[in-house]
Amino acid sequence: GTPESLAEKEHQLSTMITQLISLREQLLAAHDEQKKLAASQMEKQRQQMELARQQQEQVR
Repeated sequence: GTPESLAEKEHQLSTMITQLISLREQLLAAHDEQKKLAASQMEKQRQQMELARQQQEQVR
């Protein structure tokens, strides 16, 4: 290939790499959000179970 087409290919590749890196960062951030969400859901469930347990003991 000509030097021009090689330079063009290199440019396309570096553009793709940049896009992939930013996509990866977005995915990591989204995954982080999900983990936080899951953790708070689990905490809520734990609190509800604790409440239910306390109410059961009051019934006895």
